[in-house]
Amino acid sequence: MTTKSADLEELAQEDRTWLKSVSVAETLPAVPQDTELLQVLGDLAVPGPELDEAIRLRARIDDHELRYVLERVLTILVGGIGSSTGPDRLPDLSGCDDPLARYLYLYAFAACFPLTRQWHRDREIPDEVGRRTLADLGRQMTHQRRRHGRSGLMINTAWLTHHFQGRLFQLGRLQFELAGLGRTTSTEIRAAGTDVAPGAPTLLVHIPGYCGPMDPASVRESIEAARRFFGRHFPEHQPATLTCHSWLLDPQLAGYLPADSNIISFQRLFTINQRPTRPTASDADTFEFVFGRRDVEARDELPRDTTLQRALIDHVDGGGHWYGGVGWRPFQATEAREL
Repeated sequence: MTTKSADLEELAQEDRTWLKSVSVAETLPAVPQDTELLQVLGDLAVPGPELDEAIRLRARIDDHELRYVLERVLTILVGGIGSSTGPDRLPDLSGCDDPLARYLYLYAFAACFPLTRQWHRDREIPDEVGRRTLADLGRQMTHQRRRHGRSGLMINTAWLTHHFQGRLFQLGRLQFELAGLGRTTSTEIRAAGTDVAPGAPTLLVHIPGYCGPMDPASVRESIEAARRFFGRHFPEHQPATLTCHSWLLDPQLAGYLPADSNIISFQRLFTINQRPTRPTASDADTFEFVFGRRDVEARDELPRDTTLQRALIDHVDGGGHWYGGVGWRPFQATEAREL
């Protein structure tokens, strides 16, 4: 008998509408159990303190109302392996009271795990690249606990579909995502003299947290690895550019940080749009990446131990705002553009 709860009623109307729109696949992978689940969670770098609860709650999902959500999420995950685009969103379960909801996405990705790994093997992707890429799931759980004080996995779930559906790979310090150029970025690149159209192949560069310093040597090694990796395993993509959307590329940072700092060295790799890339300030997003907190108004409580921390706070104290930035560079760069 299915366990009844108010969890589905607690979902936003748009989430309930999304769930109703998904036709469940006839065959779906099972969520692993017991020792098998422990092994998969270990491969996904799930933090040790989370393991006991995740394994204990697994027994409830088969007869729980939230299986309705799990089946539809799994349908989207499995059906999108190897696709060029993923879902814009997945249901937000953060308002559900049942502890099982905190781990539902973890179970979905654990069930998808062997299919993703088989797809990696079919593409002859090195085993170590596949493992390190999917281990980003554990980092997202750490982010959630640090930023929101909650166990489980309820943040960045749509983001993780890029990893599990084969669009994103971690190569050394950086991550690279198969994508198409947006209209605004392609316009900027054309204005700089490179003939590209909206939708042209590109690689999005992402900078994962909890991976140590972003020193120039590590960045250079990652970019070189990406050239080899995508040329061999995705020859059909043929990107002309690397593009990056990040708080790290806010041009205003150059006014606060040393010219030889890792962040400014990273900025020099790219041609950066000098105008704000968002219509409104993104102070909260920038503070969250650096401090793990979005409450900009409570910045008096934040540490000022590093040059970067002091820069973020002083800039806002002085009436400024942070906007992030967008940068691009040729994928096959000349020596002049190298670090």
